[in-house]
Amino acid sequence: MPTKDLCVWTTMIGAYAQEGEMEEAKSIFDQIPETDLVAWTTMITGYSRTGQLESAKLLFDSMAVHDIVSWNAMLSAYAMNNRIEDAKAMFEQMPHRGLSSWNSMLCGYVQTGHIEQAKVVFNSMPQQDSISFNEILACEDLQTAFGMFHTMCGEKTVVTWNAMLAAYAQSGDIALAKAFFDKMPEKDIVTWNTMLAAYAQNRHYLEAFALFEEAKILDVTDQTCFVSVLIACSRLGDLENGRKNFFMLVESYGFVALKQHYSCMVDLVGRAASYEAARDLIENMPFEPDSLEWTCLLGAAPKTLIKGTNVLARLDGKRAGALALLANSLSSSH
Repeated sequence: MPTKDLCVWTTMIGAYAQEGEMEEAKSIFDQIPETDLVAWTTMITGYSRTGQLESAKLLFDSMAVHDIVSWNAMLSAYAMNNRIEDAKAMFEQMPHRGLSSWNSMLCGYVQTGHIEQAKVVFNSMPQQDSISFNEILACEDLQTAFGMFHTMCGEKTVVTWNAMLAAYAQSGDIALAKAFFDKMPEKDIVTWNTMLAAYAQNRHYLEAFALFEEAKILDVTDQTCFVSVLIACSRLGDLENGRKNFFMLVESYGFVALKQHYSCMVDLVGRAASYEAARDLIENMPFEPDSLEWTCLLGAAPKTLIKGTNVLARLDGKRAGALALLANSLSSSH
């Protein structure tokens, strides 16, 4: 069977499986003159996503040849659906185990609350990656996770360091996050973005500006860095600094301003300038406004309702926040 035709069949199976339409996927699968391992594995994964584990196992058992991908697909099917004993049995039967196999088993134990077993798996892994480490972070307090971080097997990459930094940032302990940031032997753009976002989201705005200046000197800025800076400007109502950084993004660095940048500016202009200026920005930005922008606008001028009302009526996204503001505005205007 030509490879191109097989790819088309497999793509169709994958599309149906992704939508959970497994009867249609199976119908196409049964029509393929010669199936390959990709088609088989796609079907197993589809059954797994829809919770049809018996069908997945029957298909797996009927395969003439198994590769590590098909083994991992079946292992993941059990782990994802909290069939931890079946997952363990599958894991022990595997002739070869890759990093994905270990991570699937680790994830299964974490999801089912078997924390001690998860730690045993983590410590037994020939190597760990950011996925492994994030699973451990999901079930441990930071101090325990930090201890495991320092004793983990294998080389700690910048990705692994970033995972630990993100954990500190998400905990809200910004002082510890910054101390960890300073100790990192290597930093990439994700490192800087994580620390900047931690500052901006936890009201350490001046620290965010200072870190951004350092990032500029070291030439480790990207579009995401500017999002954090604009958030800080918006929260402070610092219109001058916000405008300066927005134009710096485009004119000095040559980046394309993304929707997130415009959303920050709408919020900033609405807070620090006027409703009219924020509305003009919404109407002239190169993106279709959604509930985020209109929420910012309504928050800036709650008594100006008519235009916002008309637009909100057309929105089909998540607009609960905007509608709540609108309701408050209506009640306060009577």
